Amino acid sequence: MSIGSNSSLEVLALAGFETNSVYNYNKDNTTVELIGNVIEMRDSHCSETIKDQVFLFAGRVDGLLIGSIEKFDKNTRTSETLSIKCPVENHFFSSNLIDDKVYLIGGWSNKNVIADVEIFCPEKLTFIQGIPLPEVEERHMSVFIDNAIYVSPGYFEHTIRRFDFRDKAWTSLIEIPGVKCMSTVTSIDQDIYILGGDYESKMCHVYDIRANSYRQLAKPPIDILYSQCYVHEHQIFVFGGYFNDNAQIYDPKTDSWRLSKLKCLERQYFFSKAIF
Repeated sequence: MSIGSNSSLEVLALAGFETNSVYNYNKDNTTVELIGNVIEMRDSHCSETIKDQVFLFAGRVDGLLIGSIEKFDKNTRTSETLSIKCPVENHFFSSNLIDDKVYLIGGWSNKNVIADVEIFCPEKLTFIQGIPLPEVEERHMSVFIDNAIYVSPGYFEHTIRRFDFRDKAWTSLIEIPGVKCMSTVTSIDQDIYILGGDYESKMCHVYDIRANSYRQLAKPPIDILYSQCYVHEHQIFVFGGYFNDNAQIYDPKTDSWRLSKLKCLERQYFFSKAIF
């Protein structure tokens, strides 16, 4: 998800490994508040925001895969489990909200890595099948830019894959330097930022869509692993993760990092985020 300057930005961190907490990372970028809990202590899941509600999809509970879908209401701070489930029990997949539909991409389901793309229609509470990835993938992320989905490198592939809605086809782009898996990913304009991850948790790159090329970025002060990130006022805030109690901020204009005043209230990783 790409976000420019937004003074009313609120970011929720939802669930994760051995937690069902929901935290609000306040828009002033200095406060973290526990605002409630979801039902399942799920990790390795995805969530997407529709109006004032967050839909949480699949994941793991106590190491077991689940396919349930929860809906967390930001205003009432309550959660309910929907009657419909995901087509497969899945984790380590990615999601995107496009035209009020949620795209669930790839993942690891029942000991098999999959290339499936499932599309959730919240108004009808139904799923339809999308065009699958060209190869199976897990432990990746995805962003939506200019009518195309970009899937970051994961455990199996070292290239970004693009699905263009105009052509209705997937394309594999240039291979990323090094090994990327479980990175946190976001975008600003035509640039996709791929930050940290397994194997190289301080290695960060930006992919320039127009030039079809990568550039290595400055290394962050804290390793980035199982984290999330968001863009605020054209800076990237990285929060949560296996190593990270403090949030850290990347400034693309100066190619520099600094620690934020934000302090995580618990060690939260394999979690999801929601942006309002």
